[in-house]
Amino acid sequence: MSTHTQEGNFKWLSRWHLTPSKINTIFPNASAQCWRCPHPRGTPSHIWWSCPVMCTYWSKIIKMIHTITNIQLPQSPETALFLHLPPSVPKNMRSLTTHLLTAANALIPSHWKKPEAPTIRAWINKVDTIRLLEEIHYSRSHSYSTYERTWGPRLHFLKAD
Repeated sequence: MSTHTQEGNFKWLSRWHLTPSKINTIFPNASAQCWRCPHPRGTPSHIWWSCPVMCTYWSKIIKMIHTITNIQLPQSPETALFLHLPPSVPKNMRSLTTHLLTAANALIPSHWKKPEAPTIRAWINKVDTIRLLEEIHYSRSHSYSTYERTWGPRLHFLKAD
């Protein structure tokens, strides 16, 4: 997971994903307008964070993380996009919170030129895929207790549902 997180952060920082404003710079006849809202400039920070469609998405993700972990995260791009968790997040919850945010980040490029944001159902499926891969990894390395420590709150949330 850490490699996947680092790759996502690198792509964001290096502006790997072509946004409307960058496409407009390369091809002046192309529109620089956000494809999700009528904002005149689809910049990276707008497309990933400040677009009203994405604000709704991130609000739902932060709310779901709060429901699962009982941790109130700040709704900021530093937390959501770069996984800078506040010091108040307990050590035993950092790994799970990082996985949950990484799953939310990974879905954005898959909905890149679509007018809507990823759905919560897609996020849940992505989280479950990550959880399953972690379960396989930890069971093969005979450290299942680490898996239970990391994913325990998510598993308890699923049982309560």
